[in-house]
Amino acid sequence: MPLTEENRHMIDAAALAKMKPGALLINTARGGLVDTQALTEALESGHLGGAGLDTIESEEGAVHIDLRARIVNKRDLFYLKQFPNVIFTSHYAFFTEEASSAMVECAMKSLSCFETGKENPYEVKES
Repeated sequence: MPLTEENRHMIDAAALAKMKPGALLINTARGGLVDTQALTEALESGHLGGAGLDTIESEEGAVHIDLRARIVNKRDLFYLKQFPNVIFTSHYAFFTEEASSAMVECAMKSLSCFETGKENPYEVKES
């Protein structure tokens, strides 16, 4: 599901309250679909049994990069990660056999265009 202004925080405090006590929330779509504050409160209160997340709102600048030498101001992300009933993985929804194959194919075509001097439709240009 894409994230739009219409569905931002579609999983909010009201939606979480409607879930059975002990329910598990799984989000592999877009982080902004889930209200992180409401999720945290549902976990803290024990109403939600746990969560499986591979994305969270405001994760930009905190995943897929080396942060060992920096202070990271992403408290929601790191607070959620400390719960024993929350599993957080990096967003790998794109990592299918088809997508990986397409990435390799585009890279090879791009290299071929570069080598032969042809127009490269895969080249990323600054605007």
